[in-house]
Amino acid sequence: MTRAIQNITFIRRYLKTIFNDLKNKYPLLNYAKVLSDGAASQFKNKFTILHVIFGAQDFDFNLEWNFFCTSHEKSAADGIGAIVKRGVRNRVLKRNIDVYTAAEFVNCAKTFVKNINVLEVTTNTVSEHSNYLQNRWKLLNTIPGTRDFHFFMQSPRSGYIYTAYSSRFD
Repeated sequence: MTRAIQNITFIRRYLKTIFNDLKNKYPLLNYAKVLSDGAASQFKNKFTILHVIFGAQDFDFNLEWNFFCTSHEKSAADGIGAIVKRGVRNRVLKRNIDVYTAAEFVNCAKTFVKNINVLEVTTNTVSEHSNYLQNRWKLLNTIPGTRDFHFFMQSPRSGYIYTAYSSRFD
């Protein structure tokens, strides 16, 4: 599996985990705005846009995906990640705990982070999505000018999306 395909497979599994958690907490929630970096090698490509098209089917969420200009945005998620990583690092440096695995990292983080939901996604749960996605990708067409767009939203017409040159935050 190439690195790009592996990244997209991970993204799908992360989205599934996050949206399942949200649905458990807020059963009526059915719309999500995703904000991410615009790096084509990581997020902004036809494979990720496929998540927008099939968001309702795959995640029970209608999705809108907004891309920032590459390396230009530091969002709240960056700060939250920094808080969690710094907290785990401090506990390791103080020799309060040893962290060797992702599960140990998550368990450590949950001991001090009360208002941030830390979720674990394992490699095994990611690999189950790979074959499913590769079969779907065979039907995928490239969107001309993908790198120029910063906004993608599912259309009411199945298999279509809306695009825009700027992100939308209304």
